[in-house]
Amino acid sequence: MLHTVLASKTLIFALAGAAGAIARACISGFIELPKRKGHKIALGFLSDLVLGIILGIIVDQSPIIAFSAAFAGRQAVEDIVRQFLSKKVEGNE
Repeated sequence: MLHTVLASKTLIFALAGAAGAIARACISGFIELPKRKGHKIALGFLSDLVLGIILGIIVDQSPIIAFSAAFAGRQAVEDIVRQFLSKKVEGNE
């Protein structure tokens, strides 16, 4: 019983995270489909969707918070990576 409740809550948070990622893509005006660039595959919107689902599960207070985390998540992750890389470059100089 407890396992079923936890699994259903996790699914709800994952769906809320996916909805946040979709909403962000719709507001930006386009959804970039995956494409192949040489021997690499650019995931496009799928990377945002995966990040939204992960953030929705991690921030599992309520579906609204999971949605909000996924909606703002890409920008927050990009800022964190940018700060990390700038500190790494400063440390090498």
